[in-house]
Amino acid sequence: MILLALPQDDVMTHILEDALSLFVDELREVVGIEREEKRWRVTHPLAARCFTPETASSTAQRLREISKEPDYYRVNDYHLLLLYDCLEAFCEIFNDIARERPDGFYHVGPYAFREIDFESLVDHFFWDTDFLMPPEVVAGLGGKLREELGMDERIFGLSQGWEPHPEELQVERVGADDLPYFPAEPLYRPGSTRYPDPIPVE
Repeated sequence: MILLALPQDDVMTHILEDALSLFVDELREVVGIEREEKRWRVTHPLAARCFTPETASSTAQRLREISKEPDYYRVNDYHLLLLYDCLEAFCEIFNDIARERPDGFYHVGPYAFREIDFESLVDHFFWDTDFLMPPEVVAGLGGKLREELGMDERIFGLSQGWEPHPEELQVERVGADDLPYFPAEPLYRPGSTRYPDPIPVE
């Protein structure tokens, strides 16, 4: 599994599988075709800031593999940027299809929803969204302050649009003793019509 701010439940595992599969399939039609690569940079400006279609495809395939493994793997802001872009596109497509269906529901795996709330996904599963910060803001913080704030060491290069070095795209297996504490917060219950669907705080 990908080590996220909350552990993947079965619904999130299916969402990641479908979103990454769709992303990889899309890139398969893009790689090596100049016209399509230009269009991809328009439709996926966030990912295209740092990734070529080839690198995005291989990275997404690796993320898809580890998302289904029982062990946890630590990823960095380059991976999170790609996941963010990938999930945003998937949620938009899912919700559009659900709205057009007579019953208003669409399936991800065995689960049917009216909506997958992308912003809520990010709020629950992403540690932070430093990778969305404008380049001038990241540069203005300076290296020392970025370190004090606990920002990923790769955030400067990412914000400036530097293509990641292959070593920067390696994932790290996390041992059971090094896993963070995960609070119990179920995001799906039988009868949920949207996801995530946390229990309201009274």
